[in-house]
Amino acid sequence: MGGRQLSGKRIVVVENDRTVKSSVEAALSDAGALIALSFDRNIDAAILDVRIGNGVTSIPIAIVLEQRNVPFLFYTAHEGSVGVALRARWPDCTILSKPLAEDVLIAAVAQILHSPKKPLRRSSQSEVYQQATSLLRMVLHHSLTTEACAPTGVPPPRRPRNGALEKLLEKRVHPLTR
Repeated sequence: MGGRQLSGKRIVVVENDRTVKSSVEAALSDAGALIALSFDRNIDAAILDVRIGNGVTSIPIAIVLEQRNVPFLFYTAHEGSVGVALRARWPDCTILSKPLAEDVLIAAVAQILHSPKKPLRRSSQSEVYQQATSLLRMVLHHSLTTEACAPTGVPPPRRPRNGALEKLLEKRVHPLTR
């Protein structure tokens, strides 16, 4: 299938669906990649599902990976609903829609691995938290106004007041940023 395009590269896959995760990891292994089980400092790339369950997103992980200068791509079933927010933050990021042929996924991973690295950007923990919160706010707002309302024609829900959105965000931001 993918030959050995990814030979020896350590790649982590963040995916909440075990079947999809297993299939992606098998394709990566067939292409020669080593599957990393954690975000140690020695990973070469990451594949991130945007929504990873229970209202948690991989956006804070992407921010940390960006700070570490580790290439990543988003592999998601929700590209249309969250692509706008992701593109606002990462205009050049690869966003792939599920399902996808394995050879296309392997080619995309090989491409991000061979792209020139950007200058390393360091942010404080509070900046990471603010960036993640801002992106999550955009994702939630876009999801509420398009996915929930478009099929039914119901007007978008009113925005929560009195800090309700911030309370919701506190629960949904990935603990990696705290």
